[in-house]
Amino acid sequence: MKKIIILLIFITGTLFAQTKIDSLKSLLSNVSGTEKIEVLNELAVSYYKISSNKMIEYAEKSLELSQKSDYNLGEAKSLHIIGKGHSDLGNYDKSL
Repeated sequence: MKKIIILLIFITGTLFAQTKIDSLKSLLSNVSGTEKIEVLNELAVSYYKISSNKMIEYAEKSLELSQKSDYNLGEAKSLHIIGKGHSDLGNYDKSL
């Protein structure tokens, strides 16, 4: 019985995360500027515990846009997320 409950909790959490990811991806094509940077960072964070590589990928896109638009807060958030993703992958030298 405990195994079934744990499985149901896991499945519910995964479905919620996927729904959030799908919503953010859809929103991404309708925003620009700092709003796009924030959505990319939120999308990156949504991949936490799902895919560290995707987390890094979206955060790197956000970092690039942040640097081009001189948006320091977005740049700082992106770097933090990239560091967390590399740490999760065991790439400690890249996470610093």
